[in-house]
Amino acid sequence: MKFVLDKEFSECYFDYSEWKFQAEKEEGRGMGRALFTAEELAELAAYDAMIDAEPDYDREEVRAARKRDTEARNERRDRKGQALAEKQRAYRAANKEALAEYQRAYRAANKEALAEKQRAYRAANREALAEYQRAYRAANKEALAEKQRAYYAANKEALAEKQRAYRAANKEALAEKQRAYRAANKEALAEYQRAYRAANKEALAEYQRAYRAANKEALAEKQRAYYAANKEALAEKQRAYRAANKEGRRAERRNEAS
Repeated sequence: MKFVLDKEFSECYFDYSEWKFQAEKEEGRGMGRALFTAEELAELAAYDAMIDAEPDYDREEVRAARKRDTEARNERRDRKGQALAEKQRAYRAANKEALAEYQRAYRAANKEALAEKQRAYRAANREALAEYQRAYRAANKEALAEKQRAYYAANKEALAEKQRAYRAANKEALAEKQRAYRAANKEALAEYQRAYRAANKEALAEYQRAYRAANKEALAEKQRAYYAANKEALAEKQRAYRAANKEGRRAERRNEAS
């Protein structure tokens, strides 16, 4: 008997022709009973004839059948996946509060470990994350700006209150930070102011005129209050100025008289 494998169609069968030949050969030599009797050989031959009578399939039909089988398996797998996803969604919806509480407890218990994991991930992927953020902002520039405007408009009072509270709590630190910044960037800031004033000279003058006209009484009252509160200091300042510039004024008067 010979075992035959057809690789093209992934089929296998037994070839009984050698057994039959061997049985006849041994029987003819008087070597005892044959491997198969005549009835068994007839039965095997009938089975082979039945197999041979079945229609043959060409390669395209076999490939199509295999494709149908694969699609059927994938469809069953997809249905199982969909059922599992639906089951998960239902479970999450039914246990929303419990799952949220579990997450909060887990984060609280593993706060340091999670923070360290995030720091390590950001350090290892710093450039990739920065590039992703730049690409995302560039692609969603208008949508992000609109989202910010809507958020500020909806939370204007809360944000203003938050800023006031922050400034009050960090007044000294913020003032020190500003002083340090101005000291370190004194020349650059002065140059920026000069350039800004030169470029916006007319607009600034117009703004000042409009402001003074609209706040004339308030500004006058402010000046009167300042003079009253600093009367002695201002008088002393004037006396010191006149004493320091006395000779200069006399020279000016002589020049005017001549």
